[in-house]
Amino acid sequence: EINKMVSDYRVAITRHIFATNAEEKSVWDKTRMRLSNKIAFAKVNFEKSITSDYENNLYQDFSHYYTEYLKKSEVLLALSTRNETAAALNALQANRINFDSMTINLNNLVRLNAEGGENAAQINNQVFDVTEQIIYAIVLTILLITILFMIIFDKNISHALERLTITVRSLAAGVLVSTNDDLKNRQDEIGQMANAVDMVNKTLEALKSDANELIHAAEAGMLSVRVDDDRHPGEFKTIVAGMNTLIDVLSKPLGDIAEIMQNLALGDLSGRMEGNYE
Repeated sequence: EINKMVSDYRVAITRHIFATNAEEKSVWDKTRMRLSNKIAFAKVNFEKSITSDYENNLYQDFSHYYTEYLKKSEVLLALSTRNETAAALNALQANRINFDSMTINLNNLVRLNAEGGENAAQINNQVFDVTEQIIYAIVLTILLITILFMIIFDKNISHALERLTITVRSLAAGVLVSTNDDLKNRQDEIGQMANAVDMVNKTLEALKSDANELIHAAEAGMLSVRVDDDRHPGEFKTIVAGMNTLIDVLSKPLGDIAEIMQNLALGDLSGRMEGNYE
């Protein structure tokens, strides 16, 4: 960009020399000044981007020749303003040395920056490739971790829930089993569920045991046998209490009959069944 503006600056000076009237010279003088200001601004920005001593040396050489070029340009412009065209052209030709020198330095700077751009592009490509590999590695790691968590979940959660579901279904079908001792030792929700299912199983076991005791006692004719309903929780206590009450209701008329039969054996015929039986 600076290279083009420097060339345009020389064109403006040349056109100033060949201008045939003051108005035209004024136009090219304003163009020259505008280009001079733009070159100064571009130089300030370029100075901020210098990254090496070699680049700085090239820039300092350019600045030196550019400063000399501007000084001699002011001289030949003064000649041109006075319409001393021949003298102005000679000065322009003499100033060619500074122009060529600063152009060479500018071309070197352009080439250096182009090489730097290529190197930067290569580095960026390398960084992109490495970054891409890192991203792939991260994605693969996350995928493997996810698969691992799925396996752990299936083993520790899904499999455990499946076992508990089988146990509950067995209890619902009237089959009392307790094969979840390892699950009961867990300190999580699965362990709590396993212990709850085990409590249900034990409660049903106790209810089954007491029911069998009443049945066996009745089969043996021992109608006075009762079970302790206080060891059963909630509605199970109501069921056991109802079983005891059922035995009481059924055994009352049998007791009255037994008493009458005993009196008959002793010759007492006054005995009667006076109970209010359904």
